[in-house]
Amino acid sequence: MKTENAEIKVYSLFNQSGKIEELKLKSLPKYTMLKAYGFAMGETDLAIIEEPAEGKTTQRCVKLSEHEAGFTQIDEYIRPISETFGIGNYYYDDLRKADPQEVEKYIKLGELADIRRAKEAAEKAAADTAERNNLPKLYPHLIVNLKDDFKTTKKNIVADLKQNFPKIKFSVKKDHYSSYYIRWTDGPTEDEVNKITGRYQDHASDITGDYWDSCPDNFNDVFGGFRFVSTSRYKSEGYPDLYKEIIKISNYAETPTDDHFINIAYRVWNKTSFPKDAVITGIERTDIDCGSEEDFYRITFTAPQEEVKPVLDITTDIKDIKVIDYSEKAFALVGEGTKAIKDELKQLGGRFNFKLKCGAGWIFSKKKQTEVMQLINQ
Repeated sequence: MKTENAEIKVYSLFNQSGKIEELKLKSLPKYTMLKAYGFAMGETDLAIIEEPAEGKTTQRCVKLSEHEAGFTQIDEYIRPISETFGIGNYYYDDLRKADPQEVEKYIKLGELADIRRAKEAAEKAAADTAERNNLPKLYPHLIVNLKDDFKTTKKNIVADLKQNFPKIKFSVKKDHYSSYYIRWTDGPTEDEVNKITGRYQDHASDITGDYWDSCPDNFNDVFGGFRFVSTSRYKSEGYPDLYKEIIKISNYAETPTDDHFINIAYRVWNKTSFPKDAVITGIERTDIDCGSEEDFYRITFTAPQEEVKPVLDITTDIKDIKVIDYSEKAFALVGEGTKAIKDELKQLGGRFNFKLKCGAGWIFSKKKQTEVMQLINQ
C-alpha cells in the first residue's frame, strides 16, 4: 500500500539501451543551455530563464534563435545530451550556461514574436469567422452541419454532386467508419469529381505518411467532413476498342505490345470528360507529338445538345446579374449589373464575349465559381 510519503518513480523505454530505465529528477539553474531535437533531429538551442521553484515540475526556456524566436518549457525528467535518444530536450553534461545578456536579447525577441503571432492568430480567427458566415450564401444547396453529423454530411456530398453534375448518377456509400466511396460510370473525370468531393475530407496524412490527422477547414466546420472520401470512375460497356484505333494512327517504327496501347487508351479515357448520354465514335490524333503519350490522342464522341438555361438568379446590392450554368466547365454572368464590376470580373479571369448562346456576357471557368460568387455577394 502506497503512503503519502512514498517516492514516485518514473521509468522509460525510450533510451539508448532499449531497456527499462528509471528517470532521475533533475532541476537546472537559470541560464543553463539545452539542445532541443525536433522532427528529422533538427536542432534548436535553448536557455532556461527561471530558477527551479518548489512544487513546480517545469521550467520555462527561451529559444536562442532569431529565425525561430519564442519560448518553450522542459520538465524535471530532462536527460543529459550524452543520453540523447530521439526527439526531445537535453542538457549538456558539463552544465554550460548561456551569456545572460544574450539570453535577455532573445527573451525580447520571443516576446515580440508572441505579440506578432497573437495578432496573426486574431486576424485569422476573424477571417475564418467571416468566411464561415458567408459559406451558406455561396452554397445555398447545402445544409449547415455545425454538429458534423455524418448523415447530413452525406446529404451535402450528394447535393453537391447533383449541383455540379446534374445528369450523372453517383453511388455514395459508406466504406468504413467515417469513410465514403463514390462511384459513377463515364461522365466527368475523377479529377473533376475530386475537386467537389475532396473538400469533404477533413483528415490528411502526416509528414511521415503513417498516420492521418484531423485537419478540418472552414468548409468542414460549416458543412461537415469525413476521414476519407475516395472516388472511382467506371467505363460503360459497348465502347469501341480504342486501343486498336490508336494502333492504326500511331507512328511507331516497331509496334509495341497490345498491353502498351490498352494502357494508353485507358489513360486517354481517364482524362476525358463525357456529357450525359455521349456516344463514343473513335479516337484521333492531336497536334501534340512530344511529352506524355496520352496527350497525342483524343476520344471523339457525339452528345445531345442541351438548352442553356439559368440556374440561379441573384438579387444583391448589384442589380440585374444572372448566373448561368453554361457548360460542364464554364459559367456565365449576364445583365446590366456586370457593368459596375467589370474591372473586378476581368481581374478574376473573366472574358467578355458578345457571342455567348445566352447573350453578351462574361464567361468564367467553374474553378472561379467561389471567388466570383463572393464578389457578387459583397
